[in-house]
Amino acid sequence: MKKFISLVLALVMALSLTTVAWGADVAKIGNTGYATLQAAVDAARDGETITLLSDIEYNSSNCGFTDGTWYDGVKYTGDKSFTIDLNGKTISDNGDLNDYLLNFINKGTKANEITLKNGTISGGANLWNVISVGSSSETYPTTFNLGGALTINADGSEVAPPPRPQKPRGW
Repeated sequence: MKKFISLVLALVMALSLTTVAWGADVAKIGNTGYATLQAAVDAARDGETITLLSDIEYNSSNCGFTDGTWYDGVKYTGDKSFTIDLNGKTISDNGDLNDYLLNFINKGTKANEITLKNGTISGGANLWNVISVGSSSETYPTTFNLGGALTINADGSEVAPPPRPQKPRGW
């Protein structure tokens, strides 16, 4: 019986270490996996790289931030520089989000640098902005880098086009 219990415990421990291989995590920092990109962004330390492990499609039920009226894919407010390597993957929304797909704000106690690279970011028609980058301080800006092999799409199909200029009379 002791051998059986030891075998079961060993199996449980081994399985708990393989969640990334099973696809439960969508992002990682080093060898640590995270179930959401929001969790990885929150956990990232200054200078670290977050690597996506799968495509992410946000909707109003799995978004990183909501106040019940506005829905963001990822909302970060802090003072660290980091890279998100999309690793050939896509971050998108299904049309439910109505605020930001990615929203990065520097708290303003030091300059920060955020880099996105190697994948696709595709925002739906209802988004206010696909990517928003800001700083609460003129002294400490945020530098936003778009690295190699990055595509950003913004579907503005819900936004009315600007009026066409009218020809002056007499033309």
